[in-house]
Amino acid sequence: MVPGASALRTGLGVLWLIAGILQAQPAMFTMQFYIHYPGSLMDESVLQQAAASQPSWLSPWLHAGAAAWGAHAVVFNSFAVLLQLLFGIILVFPKLRRFRRTALWTSIFWGLLVWVFGEGIGRIFASGGNYFTGWPGSVALYIISAVLLLLPSRAWSNGVAGNVIRGFMGLFWFVGALLQAFGSTNFWNASGIMSIFATASFQLQPYLLSLPMQNFSIWAGNHAHVSNAFLVLAMLGLALGSVFWISHRWFLTAALLWLAWSWWFGQDFGDIFTGLSTDVNTVPVIGILTYTAWLLFRKRRVSRNAS
Repeated sequence: MVPGASALRTGLGVLWLIAGILQAQPAMFTMQFYIHYPGSLMDESVLQQAAASQPSWLSPWLHAGAAAWGAHAVVFNSFAVLLQLLFGIILVFPKLRRFRRTALWTSIFWGLLVWVFGEGIGRIFASGGNYFTGWPGSVALYIISAVLLLLPSRAWSNGVAGNVIRGFMGLFWFVGALLQAFGSTNFWNASGIMSIFATASFQLQPYLLSLPMQNFSIWAGNHAHVSNAFLVLAMLGLALGSVFWISHRWFLTAALLWLAWSWWFGQDFGDIFTGLSTDVNTVPVIGILTYTAWLLFRKRRVSRNAS
């Protein structure tokens, strides 16, 4: 297997292992994960949050899915933990390579269920979805990664897989910039731009992590146009870089620095400190895809220069 494919496979396996471990948290076996509180009596559970702000044709299905889960919560959650850990183990350990294709296909079908009922179709149809909220859903990116790994070896060796990843990353960042600039939430005013970082900073986490987020949220609110213009231009730059400069080390460094900052300030590390996080959100898998593309195109660039 070429280095890029190996990096993607190992990275995806680690993410599934983390998802399995997070799914095993005690709160996941309780009503905090699936119960519906009518009338906004208190914060919604994890599964019910997926139905928030969804169109009327979708939200009843998501509520029904959460209710079905709640009927046998311990059984279903135990199954989810074991299945996701199994995906990770098979993808990470080389001696289990004969099971990889089966694990990848199974992860796609499982991922579709999680994406629909656990992530509300990545909140594509919900108001306020953008890069910082985890659009289009981390599991959607796991599915895309699995599809890439199912491509034949020649697709990885002849550059097809690399071109697909490069094109997808360019599209991802371009759409992210559009959502940031023209989405349903107006991020050009103080309340809109502050909502990104304030929401993340108020999650349960160490104070040393939340304090810089709170300070940046205040600064962004006082300079809404400047801060949002920076976010839009940064994502447009990443879109261009993914297409034209993916093989350059400086682009990889800049992309990883942006991803690290936005994972902290915008996604709060996937809310892993809350005890109710099911995964680490979209940034880590985007980072793995970016690194995979860099490896593939770096190899091609070196080969061209050598010839």
